[in-house]
Amino acid sequence: MTWHIYSARALFGPLTLSREAANAATLDRWLIDRCQMESVDSFSTRDVLTGGPNGTRKREDFDRAVEIRAAHGRLRIAQEGKRRRLVVNPALLDGTADDDDGDAPDVIVPTRPQPRGVN
Repeated sequence: MTWHIYSARALFGPLTLSREAANAATLDRWLIDRCQMESVDSFSTRDVLTGGPNGTRKREDFDRAVEIRAAHGRLRIAQEGKRRRLVVNPALLDGTADDDDGDAPDVIVPTRPQPRGVN
């Protein structure tokens, strides 16, 4: 049984997202959904750290997720005095942007071979 588990991990391991990429994607979806729900275009970093997705509530995880999203043009950080806000790209909120930013790897799902004699 152990051999099968390790074999499955070796086969599917490269197809999974890293924790950082998963956190960034979760943060991205949360920000877009909340901005659309509340008809706003930004949130303070404090609000996101305390009420955002669980995977981004630690400062280092949050900073890395924001860095990834900002590098892909999905958000920017606006400084307002001592406070920082995460401003979502307006094209994502009005639906004019392509929602696939290309940072997630394409996942290839293996198919099962058809039994012999079945076409």
